[in-house]
Amino acid sequence: MNILHGTWIPQQEGSFIQKGAFHLWVETSETTKKRKIAQNSHPFQLFKDDLEPFLAQAIGIKSELRSHPISEQIEPQYFLLPSQENRPLPSLELARYLEQEIPETFELQYWQIDCYPVKTVVKSTGYNYGLVTNVIKLLNEIHFLAINNLAEVQLGADLLFWYHYTQAFKQVILKDQYIPALKYHEVAAAKPANSAKGKGKSSTKSQAKSELDFEIYPGWEIISELYEADLKRYVDYMPLACVAGFAEPRKAPEFYDRELLLRHFSECWLAEVVTHTPSTAGFEQKIDNTLLRHCMNGDDRPLGRNLELYQKWRTWRDRISHTQTAIPFYLCFQLQEPSQPEGQWELQFLVAPRQDPSLRVPLTEYWSAKPKRQKELQKQLGESFDQHLLLNLGYAARIYPKLWQGLETDQPVSIFMDLAGAFEFLQDSAWVLESAGYKVIIPAWWTPKGHQRAKVRLRAKGRSLSTTKDKAKSYFSYDNLVQYQYDLAIGGEQVTEKEWMELVKAKSPLVKFRGQWMHLDQDKMQQMLEFWKKQQVENPELTLIDFMRMTAEGGEDLEVEFDRTQTLAEMLDKLNDKTRLEAIADPTQLQGTLREYQKTRRILAFVSRATGVEWLSSG
Repeated sequence: MNILHGTWIPQQEGSFIQKGAFHLWVETSETTKKRKIAQNSHPFQLFKDDLEPFLAQAIGIKSELRSHPISEQIEPQYFLLPSQENRPLPSLELARYLEQEIPETFELQYWQIDCYPVKTVVKSTGYNYGLVTNVIKLLNEIHFLAINNLAEVQLGADLLFWYHYTQAFKQVILKDQYIPALKYHEVAAAKPANSAKGKGKSSTKSQAKSELDFEIYPGWEIISELYEADLKRYVDYMPLACVAGFAEPRKAPEFYDRELLLRHFSECWLAEVVTHTPSTAGFEQKIDNTLLRHCMNGDDRPLGRNLELYQKWRTWRDRISHTQTAIPFYLCFQLQEPSQPEGQWELQFLVAPRQDPSLRVPLTEYWSAKPKRQKELQKQLGESFDQHLLLNLGYAARIYPKLWQGLETDQPVSIFMDLAGAFEFLQDSAWVLESAGYKVIIPAWWTPKGHQRAKVRLRAKGRSLSTTKDKAKSYFSYDNLVQYQYDLAIGGEQVTEKEWMELVKAKSPLVKFRGQWMHLDQDKMQQMLEFWKKQQVENPELTLIDFMRMTAEGGEDLEVEFDRTQTLAEMLDKLNDKTRLEAIADPTQLQGTLREYQKTRRILAFVSRATGVEWLSSG
């Protein structure tokens, strides 16, 4: 049995910007080959000579550069592990396999283990290549293999933890919840020269000291409430093995701080992703001589001692990173659709107490309430509510500038927008406000659950028509014909060609149809209309094979229905019922005998190749 382990290990560096790597190692139940090993080497590990072929054969990890083989990348790291009688105890996973009990008392000891730092070669701007951490992709692959294929390989609790954490952290990256940053680092102040004398020179020395006691480094900073919430949650889940790895053993047994290690991993991985993402020459020219350019270079050297630049960045950061966590209420925005297609859309302002977010109070109701009612609401919404409200609306307006229209009064309640503005808000601005910590309430029809899809619906009708009298032989016949018809539909309702054309010619993707607002893609609807017209004329009948292929290739734009009382339904039901398939004879060129299930699978494989339908997916 082999247990895969791995964790993030910061590098031992003297520089201010500390890097790190994710190190993978293997704990094994097999007896180690006779060899001379260091006294502090973990005896139940796959050593370098065995680790390299295991990574290649069991996991598929191979070097992407001939000049940089896996064997040269494997390096020793040190892990603080439970030990007894000068031997490391097996992990819980291995102990369970060996049916051993973990003793209640043990000591902590550092053990040297051969590890593979998970890196991959990527191309960045121009012809530059670099090695970057590839842990998320690898963890996905390892998790899949361990669950589905590797009977003699299991994931350790440490590796399983990192798999789940990276799945959550990906959302922060996908939502672009990070900004270019400046890191402030204090350094030893410069000592005044011995030859300097006099008051004027002393003043100069003092000024030199104040200018030389800090450095500014470019970097990246995560700005996300989701990230902060995930950190608190995953710190509680984090196994001790995750904070037990070191580049060099410490003098005394100690573990990394869980939260600090998670933050270090997240920030390092983010920096590698951003700085090694290719960009265009036009974009490079656009950001030349800017803070963004310095941050995207991934340069670890300081930018100098420009205190004014750092202060400007701090002001900018504070503005965009301000959240509502410090106030006792949520600021909400609710988009209201007009009753008439030509009417104005309204984005209403609401507030909700943090202790009861379901109690949403429109600001129209708050401002019009009597003094007694306002005081009752203020008790729930916190002290200085009016001041906090206007301040947070101002912060939100920096994200969505149209909100400034609502701040032209000292009692803001909402803003109005036209159809194009409503579409822009739904498509772009709503999720940005949501990610910044504000609550955004949108119409139900815009959500995935309420979205009405425009479709071409294929409906089989009548009985299938066969050109052969032998029903058994014609079961999979290409000549077996099916009568069918096409319908245009939105959601579950049939739409006429005239109605469809009106929707295609609409000037906005937001349209009101049969009393309900919906979002439609006119270009896609035009393509479906042309397809519908062509099929009506050119293909009045389909063969069974063509019908099944169209069913498989229709994707999300083609909804297939058929009358289950007709022969076609019976055929498809029989095809899905593998117990009703007749086994075939052994092929003449086969040197051996097929088992019964293999004969059936040959039939299904043939149908899959002919139709494009994956009939083998269910076993």
